[in-house]
Amino acid sequence: TTMTAEQANVLARGARMRRQILLDRAPDMAVDAMASLSELEMKAKVNLSLTLMTDKLEGAVFVGARRLQNGGVIVDCKDDKTAERVKKPEVMKQFLEALGSTCVYKPRYIDLVAERIPVETDVADTGTWRVVEADSGISAGGIAGERWIKAQNRRMTGQTVAHIMLSFTDADAANHAIDNGIFLKGRHYQVRKSQEEARRCAKCQKYDGHLAFNCKSAEDVCGRC
Repeated sequence: TTMTAEQANVLARGARMRRQILLDRAPDMAVDAMASLSELEMKAKVNLSLTLMTDKLEGAVFVGARRLQNGGVIVDCKDDKTAERVKKPEVMKQFLEALGSTCVYKPRYIDLVAERIPVETDVADTGTWRVVEADSGISAGGIAGERWIKAQNRRMTGQTVAHIMLSFTDADAANHAIDNGIFLKGRHYQVRKSQEEARRCAKCQKYDGHLAFNCKSAEDVCGRC
């Protein structure tokens, strides 16, 4: 089967994301410990933290680090293996402690649009999505998040269907959904990559129907990270 451009883009983004680790300032930290560091200094700091861990990761190396507009930091791993090892909960805990407990780890997802979903669907019911995964041939836990694209209070009177943003944990699960759609309560629904129909605020990057000119966020958020 020939891969579509949409699927190729999802795979490429998924490959990049697999090698990256997103760190945010810990909620209880009044000062961002990395705020004054250059990218080279951040790279040195995270690599030093690897050496300070109780359980050493032989061969693990971070090759880059960059700051996002919202203050977060993306760390690039040498390879998929390094990223997989560091992202394991018990290893990540040690790594963050070695960093001084100044940061928290934020998993990254691939967002897709499920079209024309009945508005009575309870998107917050995690049990529903575990059934969707099983019925749709998606690995358990492959769907990590669900939200209505347009705020519910902005729907038209009598509206019966709306689009949902689904967050997938990896490119394989996302491409399976693009290829095959999903089954929700016995009915099939199309799934596609997020495009212009998914109204997204250019400032805070949220999908709740508002735009940048009336955004209440105090900070800009990178829309490509």
